Amino acid sequence: MNKSLLVSLNSHWSGQLLQLPVTERLQMAKLKTELDTSLMTYLIGPRRTGKSIALKQALNHLLRIETPPTQILFYEFTPNDNLEIIWEIYNFFRQEVANLNAKIYLFLDEIQFVKGYENVLKIIYDSNPNLKIIFTGSLSLSYKRKTEESLDGRFLPLYF
Repeated sequence: MNKSLLVSLNSHWSGQLLQLPVTERLQMAKLKTELDTSLMTYLIGPRRTGKSIALKQALNHLLRIETPPTQILFYEFTPNDNLEIIWEIYNFFRQEVANLNAKIYLFLDEIQFVKGYENVLKIIYDSNPNLKIIFTGSLSLSYKRKTEESLDGRFLPLYF
């Protein structure tokens, strides 16, 4: 894992809001309410519909309502990422950054690039009551079906 990349993706740890468009999509009101639920939130839709921007706007929302920045992890996956990267970033965040006695948030963008991510998210989710996971992914029917089967009863979809 590249720690400098992780730190650069999480500039909010040093008190900076992400620079984003001010205009919010209609789904933002629903996404903001989802931040208070215990279920995972899955932002799903075709490419270029604003899922990543909405994810980052939700992160900024948490910062504006005074969520400690070190309680929020953001990571954007690439096609080169493997399953181990999820564990590496999660363990680094838990051990080096977050206060585990308070609620923590995982913002995982483009997670569909990681084959088998569903089982890792299930394990992480089931073992952490103080955790909120928000992730974006492909609208591909096969990904959607696999996610629904693996994470059944653990997430709410939010369509874009």
